[in-house]
Amino acid sequence: MFRQVVVALLLSALAAQASALRCGNRVVQEGDLKIGVLEKCGEPILHEQIGYVDALKTERRVTVLKIDELVYRINGDLLSLVFEGNRLVKIRRGE
Repeated sequence: MFRQVVVALLLSALAAQASALRCGNRVVQEGDLKIGVLEKCGEPILHEQIGYVDALKTERRVTVLKIDELVYRINGDLLSLVFEGNRLVKIRRGE
């Protein structure tokens, strides 16, 4: 019983979030630019603007980055790629 619980927890943790994914024979990972992801994975099945984030605050100015989500279906799995500005910051599987 204990072993089954541990295996289930490990699998759910792996399914929820990853730092890299494979598009065909190419690898996409957190930190990649959006243009590179589009070149490697092609057009997503969904592209949504999901918000904004304050990236840099100075005394007189705030730099704001757009948050975009690109969704792909790869090998039957839904993958959500979240970008702040043009930089990939999070890869989520199965959500």
